[in-house]
Amino acid sequence: MLARKNYIFLGFHAAVAIGLLSGCVVTSGTAGTGGTSGVTTAGGVTTGGGGEGQGGEVGVGGSTTVSTSGTGGSAGCVGETGNAVIADCEKLNIAPAAGASSSCGTKMDEAPPGYGLCKRGFDLFNDGANANLLACLATIGVQDECKTDPLQTCVDKMFKDECVIPSIATACDSIKTTCGADPFDAAKCATDLNPFSDKGLMEMSDCINMADPAATCQAAYEGCYTQVLTF
Repeated sequence: MLARKNYIFLGFHAAVAIGLLSGCVVTSGTAGTGGTSGVTTAGGVTTGGGGEGQGGEVGVGGSTTVSTSGTGGSAGCVGETGNAVIADCEKLNIAPAAGASSSCGTKMDEAPPGYGLCKRGFDLFNDGANANLLACLATIGVQDECKTDPLQTCVDKMFKDECVIPSIATACDSIKTTCGADPFDAAKCATDLNPFSDKGLMEMSDCINMADPAATCQAAYEGCYTQVLTF
């Protein structure tokens, strides 16, 4: 069980380059290397398949859940550096500033989810991952501004294309060590957090440090992973 221990990520990731629609949740729940992904939309209708392991949480109300699978590391993978900035989100076809209408969501009064995903990405992911995500989101036309399938494709691509970041695995191993006898899946953690920046890791760290002491390490981690990917 957690005993109000301090699960600090940032000190183990110092080398990292800093670099959806109201009420939506993007859950990057790994299905394991080689798995497939699926999208759960409001009402709990799921499209796509699952891989090994467990995917994302079921969406409720007006939420949208995007699950991802696999990890990067192949030749030509995306590193941690990139030139994208949050202001670039305003240039997307699906951005209100570019003329996209706020007609998404259950009440058809919300901005396109991809626009919110783009902005939230700069809170969580490293510069290279954000540049990759933004480039993919830029291919979505305004006619598809409210669709979730293109977002699924972009999130999956970002995770798949990212190089394996050794310091992320080190951070996850440190959590496992701190958890002691309390089981913690460090391998899944390393895949889940692979594209995260220092800022994103610190948000995860702060959340875990505030977790219910009665919760297991794994439960605290999974709850926080969902929380930080909620916007």
